[in-house]
Amino acid sequence: MGRKINTDITRLPKWAQAEITRLTANINYYKEKLAGFEGEVKTNVFIREGLDTTPLPKDSHIEFSFGETHIDKVLVSKGKDYIEVMAWNLGIEPRACNIIRVHLNKIR
Repeated sequence: MGRKINTDITRLPKWAQAEITRLTANINYYKEKLAGFEGEVKTNVFIREGLDTTPLPKDSHIEFSFGETHIDKVLVSKGKDYIEVMAWNLGIEPRACNIIRVHLNKIR
């Protein structure tokens, strides 16, 4: 049989106790966060890559970065019955009857 592990951290140095306490709190936080994704997924935002979908927390905002500065970022969020796209200088280009392309206009 395996040896019983002593979980009493009071004999450790204070810095080690603090680190274990911090890591334990992180574990508990992420366990709670992941609990929402177990079983039936209760979200309305997913990342899609090929045929794979990964759920994100409900009503997440997604930021796309095209460069290093704030004017190179696009923020996408979901409203009740619409999608909102925010950026410094947007361009919209119709592609097909049900597709548009949203892009950053070049600032001269």
